[in-house]
Amino acid sequence: MRSTERRRRRTVAALVVIFVALVAIPRAGSAAAPRQQPTLALTSQSPWVQPGGTFRLGLHVDGVKDPTSVELVLNTYARLTSRSAFGQTLQDRPVGALLDVTSTPLSELNVDPAGNFTATLSFQDPTLPREAGRLLLTQDGVYPLRVELRENGGGAVLDRFTTHIPYLPANRSGPKLDLSWVLPVHAPPSIRPDGTRKLTDIHGVQALSQALEASAVPVVVAPTPETIEALATSADSAAASALNSLRRGVTRRQVVTGPYVPANLPQLIAGGLDSEADQEIQRGGERLGQYLKTPVDTTTWVSEDPLDDASISRLRDHGITQLALPETSLTPVPSRLTLARPYMLDARQGRRDQAVSIDQGLAAHFRNDGNQVLEAHRFLADLAVLYFDQPGGQQRGVVAVTPRSWTPDRAFLDAVMAGLTDNPVVEPVTLTTLFSTVDKLRGTNGAPLVRRMVGAPRNVSLPVAATKTARQRLTTFRSIVDEGNPMYTLLDEQLLTASSADLRSSRQRTYVSGVDRILDREFGRIQTPAGGSIRLTARSGQIPVTFRNNTGYPVHVVVTVRSDKLEFPGASRDGSHPTNEITRNLDLIRRNETARFAVQTRASGSFPLLISLESPDKSLVVSHGQITVRSTAASGVGLLLSAAAGLFLLAWWGRHALHGRRARRLVPA
Repeated sequence: MRSTERRRRRTVAALVVIFVALVAIPRAGSAAAPRQQPTLALTSQSPWVQPGGTFRLGLHVDGVKDPTSVELVLNTYARLTSRSAFGQTLQDRPVGALLDVTSTPLSELNVDPAGNFTATLSFQDPTLPREAGRLLLTQDGVYPLRVELRENGGGAVLDRFTTHIPYLPANRSGPKLDLSWVLPVHAPPSIRPDGTRKLTDIHGVQALSQALEASAVPVVVAPTPETIEALATSADSAAASALNSLRRGVTRRQVVTGPYVPANLPQLIAGGLDSEADQEIQRGGERLGQYLKTPVDTTTWVSEDPLDDASISRLRDHGITQLALPETSLTPVPSRLTLARPYMLDARQGRRDQAVSIDQGLAAHFRNDGNQVLEAHRFLADLAVLYFDQPGGQQRGVVAVTPRSWTPDRAFLDAVMAGLTDNPVVEPVTLTTLFSTVDKLRGTNGAPLVRRMVGAPRNVSLPVAATKTARQRLTTFRSIVDEGNPMYTLLDEQLLTASSADLRSSRQRTYVSGVDRILDREFGRIQTPAGGSIRLTARSGQIPVTFRNNTGYPVHVVVTVRSDKLEFPGASRDGSHPTNEITRNLDLIRRNETARFAVQTRASGSFPLLISLESPDKSLVVSHGQITVRSTAASGVGLLLSAAAGLFLLAWWGRHALHGRRARRLVPA
C-alpha cells in the first residue's frame, strides 16, 4: 500500500513539472525582445547639383547588425514636368520612367565620426567626353530620387524614402524666382485667463532666433507682439537670451507689423467689435517697436487667416498698403499656373492696394512630424519646381509663410538657409522688394489684374456680447486708475488675447469671463464703511468717513453722502441753500483715507448716513455702505417748545400753590 501511494505521488509530481514547463515555454517566447526593423533617415543632402557635379546624401541607419548583409539603392526617376507630379512623389509615388539604379553594400560606404553614412551620385558634364560611372541628364529640372535600404542581392526593401535632385543649369538665362519667406515668431499666449503670465513654448522661439542670427539670408520676420512682450517681461534667463538673439537676428531684415495676437479681423468686424480690431492693430505695432528695438514696417501686413473687404478697409485706415494673404480670401481666377505675381485689390472705395497670395503648397512642408531635414530639402525642391514652371521668362515671385502651428526646428531652418544661400535659381527677397520688382499680374486687356474679396463671414464664433460688456467695464475701470496702471494694461491685453484665432470658442469665453472676475475682485477691494456709528453733540459739526483701498495702487472715485436728517452746507449749486446730499471727488492714495463732511442736524436721534463710491463717469457704483449718526443736540424749535412747556408748568404750579393757601385759611382751627 505504501509503495503504491509513493508511486502515485511521484506520477502526480512529474505531471505538474511537465505542465509548468509547457506553460513556461510560450511565456519565455513572448518575453523575448522583438527583432528591430532597420530604419533609414536623411541627415544631410546637397541642395542642388549642376552638370559635372556630385550629389551627396548623409544617411543614418539603425537596426542593422551586419552592414555586409544590406545594401543602399539609389533610384533616379525622370524629370518632373508639373507641380502636381511633384506632389505625388511626396506620397512616395514615383512618376515617370526609372533612369538609373545605383546599388552599394552598406559596408562600402564612407562613415563620418557621428556614425552617418555618405552616398554620392556623380553627373556627367555634357560638354566633356563621356565618363564611366557618371549619370547623364539631358534637361535641367527636378528629378525624384528614391533611397532604399535592401537586403543584399536585390532582396526585400527594409526602409525607404523619396527625396529630389534639383539639377540646375550651369549658365542660367533670365531672372531668378523671387522668394519672400515669412517666418513668424510665435508661441501660445502667455497671458492666462486668471490674469497671470507664463511663457510656455520657448524652445521653438530660441531655435528660430538662433537660426536667424546665424544666417544672413533675407527673410521677412512676422513676430507676434504678445510673444515678444512675454519674452521681454519674463524673469527667465532663457527668455532674455532668446530675445537678445532675436534682436540681433532681425537686424537689417524686414520686420512686419501684426495684431497683438493672431486675430480673425473679419470675425471681429462682423460681430460689431470694430474697436477690438483697431486695438489689436494698434497695440501690436506699439509692442513690436517697444520691445524689438528695431524699425518695424507698419505698411505691410501678412495674414495667415482670411480677410474681407471690411478688414482690408480697416487696415488701410491704419496705413497698410501692401498685403500677403491666403488665396481663399479672394475670388478665384482662371489660371493653370501658380500665382507667382502680385495683383491689385478692389477696395470699392476708389483706392486699390497691392497684394500677393500666400503659396499653400510651400506652407505644407512645415510639419511637426517626420524627418525635418527631408522636409527642408523638399521645400527647396518645390521652389525649384516653381522656377522651372516658367524658366527664363519674366520676373516672378512667390510668398511662403511658415504656419504658426509649426514648431521651429533648427535642422530644418539650417538646411533651408544653406540651400537659399547663393541658390542658382531662387532669390530670397523682402516683401517690399517683391512688390517693387515683380510685375503685376495682368488681365486679358494687358492692364494690372484687379481681384475681388470674398464676402464677410456668415457665422461669428466669437463671444461678442460678453466681450462688449467686459470692454465697457474695463473702460470704466480705466477711468478710476492712473494712466499706465499695470492692472489695466494686463486686463486690456487679456481681453485682446481672448480674440486670438489660435483659441477655441470655449477658451475665448474663458478669457473674457476671467477679465470680469478680476474686475469684480479689484472693485471689491475699494470699500466704504460698513456699519458703525458717529455721535453728534452739537447742531453743527463734521462727520469723518474712512475709506479703504486694498488694490495697492491709487484710485480716483466720486463719493456721495446722503441723509434725510442732515444738511450739508455748500452742497447746492449756488451754495446758498444746504441740501441733504453732497458729492465730492475723492483720491484714494493710501490704504486708508479719511474724508470729513460738514453737517448740520435737523433733529436729534439716530438715523442712517448713506455713502456710495462711483466711477467719475457715474456709470458704475464701485461700493456703497452706511453708518449710523446719533445726534444728542436739540434744535431751536425744540428749545422754544421746552421753554414754553417750562413756563406753563411754572405758572400752573404757582396758581396751584396760591389756591391751596386760600383754602387752608377758610378751614376753622
